[in-house]
Amino acid sequence: AWPADEDVRRLRAAWSPAAPTPRLVVQDRGRRIVVPLAELLRVAACGNYVELHTAERRYLLRTPLARLAQRLDPAQFLRVHRGHLVRIDQIVSVTPRAHGDAELRLRDGSTLLLSRRYREALPADLRRGVPLASAAVPPVT
Repeated sequence: AWPADEDVRRLRAAWSPAAPTPRLVVQDRGRRIVVPLAELLRVAACGNYVELHTAERRYLLRTPLARLAQRLDPAQFLRVHRGHLVRIDQIVSVTPRAHGDAELRLRDGSTLLLSRRYREALPADLRRGVPLASAAVPPVT
């Protein structure tokens, strides 16, 4: 192979999307804490930080939500709103709301808004009953 070919291969490898990460490392009072993704239930945007929610507690991580979303496995985590990611297996119900939005109820009892912008990404088995973009949605009474 030509030296330039090897350089191109290295550049492609460097620019290819990273494989999903199995854990996140957060700083907490001067300590580094490993948060396994298996424990992560949902993520909320908080300015230049994200708030990681586990069953036990919450952690702050200095990274934008969009950057974290790129590092997570899309088969496990779903962007449901501009400010929220949720672990798909934590969704227990989807309730349609006015204007194409929906309410997600999670296993821990919390609720999140599923905005119409992200509803197409919802797995088909959960999407049943949630109006798609082309459907007219009657107001909720």
